[in-house]
Amino acid sequence: MDRKAVEYRYLKPGEVPPSFTYEWRLSTDPAPTGTDVVVIDAISEESISIKQDQGTNAHYGAVQIAFDVPANSTRHKDWVAPELTLGVDILQVNFSTSELSTGDKIVAGKCMIGQIAQVAVAALAGATTITLASNTGILRATAMGGVIDEGFYFSFGTDNVTDETLNQGGSELTEYRIKRIGAETPVGGGMSTCEITLMTALQADVAQGAAANLVCRFIQESIEIVAGVDYSFGEETEKGGNLPAGRCIRTGYQNTSDSAVRVRGDLSYLY
Repeated sequence: MDRKAVEYRYLKPGEVPPSFTYEWRLSTDPAPTGTDVVVIDAISEESISIKQDQGTNAHYGAVQIAFDVPANSTRHKDWVAPELTLGVDILQVNFSTSELSTGDKIVAGKCMIGQIAQVAVAALAGATTITLASNTGILRATAMGGVIDEGFYFSFGTDNVTDETLNQGGSELTEYRIKRIGAETPVGGGMSTCEITLMTALQADVAQGAAANLVCRFIQESIEIVAGVDYSFGEETEKGGNLPAGRCIRTGYQNTSDSAVRVRGDLSYLY
């Protein structure tokens, strides 16, 4: 049976009507605890899939991603989504290794979505949970109409790093993978908070009000290539992914040979 996203209305301890709590959960999750629990809305998984697959008008486009990597070096390349109202739906990335060397590595392939929330409560180094705040509806799983999912990543702080910065020796913000997503708690003014459990502990203190930036990696860890093999990322998936205007796809390549190389690939998308 297909899952559904279910919206509940109920009373938490101490609440009295008309101050109800509203919360979305998957139908496979237990109902919230409380009194006067009522289901007020439900969306089938099929409907959710249609909404998530296509955020654009579905016109096809393709661009080349090409960059030079000096001997025994790592370089990054950013491709920024054009300033279209609906952004782009990313389909797949292909690249050939016929002019590259076995043992080189693809070290990055990810969508840099940018800030979608801020830190609601300061968190100390070593913590594995962090409470974020955003517009209600954002900090939910995609199956429930939100924009995050288990396995996505957050970084914290001002992210003004570009490929040029990285190629000049700069560094990125540390990225933390999402392990679990808590329930949204409305705090008024159209805002809600949500507790996020991370797979690894925070390496440094994170201040209240710091930006929470969403990163969606399709290369989870470095991939060591074999020369002469054509690589394609994304063709196995049944869903596209929407990249908002002005946000970027970041790729990275490590050249382990003693000669400079040029990395060439193509990115296909809908707009």
